[in-house]
Amino acid sequence: MKNFKTKLAASAVVAAVLMSSPVMAGHQHEGPAMHYDENIKVEAGQAVIQVQGLVCQVCASKAEGALKSLDSVEDVDVDLKKQFITIDLEDGKSLDVEAVAKQIRSKGFNPYMAYALDADGNVIMQRIK
Repeated sequence: MKNFKTKLAASAVVAAVLMSSPVMAGHQHEGPAMHYDENIKVEAGQAVIQVQGLVCQVCASKAEGALKSLDSVEDVDVDLKKQFITIDLEDGKSLDVEAVAKQIRSKGFNPYMAYALDADGNVIMQRIK
């Protein structure tokens, strides 16, 4: 699970930097396949959610508690420096990104991007509205 977590977190960071960089706007490049999806349904493994407003350990605890209350969530890791929340799913369970976003918002934070891996190991991204 740690290798998957490391690969997904690293891919998420790279994707976020590439997509937000004005230098890369419109630039075509080779690399891991990344694509947007309107509604990610995470079927296995993990999801990484970028969240604005996570600034302290109290924030992290609130977000973690809210997400652990979801039936399919096995574990939650909050990275305050990067403002990422990594969600590990229970085996055989799926995760609805909108349900996750609702839980995060209920604690006063702003989730804005979700990342997951598809069956081929490519990064899929969803802007959270």
